[in-house]
Amino acid sequence: MNWYEINFLLGVFFSLFAGLFVLYRGESSLRIRRTWFLLCLSSSVWHGGRLLIAIADSSSAEQIVYLIYFAAIFIPPFYLHFCVSLLEEETSRGLLIGVYCVACLELLLLSMGYLTDGVRLDPSLGFYEIPTRFYLLHFLVFVSVPAYGLFRLIDRYKKSNFPVRKNQLKYVIYASLIAFLGGGTSFLPIIQAPIPPFGAPLAYFYTLPIAYAIARYRLL
Repeated sequence: MNWYEINFLLGVFFSLFAGLFVLYRGESSLRIRRTWFLLCLSSSVWHGGRLLIAIADSSSAEQIVYLIYFAAIFIPPFYLHFCVSLLEEETSRGLLIGVYCVACLELLLLSMGYLTDGVRLDPSLGFYEIPTRFYLLHFLVFVSVPAYGLFRLIDRYKKSNFPVRKNQLKYVIYASLIAFLGGGTSFLPIIQAPIPPFGAPLAYFYTLPIAYAIARYRLL
């Protein structure tokens, strides 16, 4: 196994462990723990899909794409839902409904073959999906939805007067930046950029500090 495959494998287990640990041992509210678990579960499945497609043959690679994007499509809305739950923003229900509706639209496009158009072989990374013209929707959602959630976290961090609460939010903010900047490099092979997706297999690192933050500190 190469460096990418090893870290994708680690991502499967660390993401799932972080989700289960917080779900059953965390001190935050049940809503926070459940949304965090769903986010970690999606991340774990995404890492697993990336591992499988890296070692697959051409016939199975096309099927694994569906597994990868079933998880990837729901990572942004689950992340936003987690942020909203962490901040206790009850007024964001309409926004969440809209984001989940867009995710369902992406899922429909994926199932109909309108999101990706087969796979191609990358000499050093294995198989990678070929985007369609509708793929831009997935990319825009991946960028905009987590960015909004992160903006809300930063805004609350600046306004909070509780040191423990600010420390909790700081963990989540920095770890989120690591996750989405690292995960964002997974788009580079899709557009055939000369830069390798060095951060993609390390995206699971974000689960560890956030799991600590929401398992260790009660909501303030």
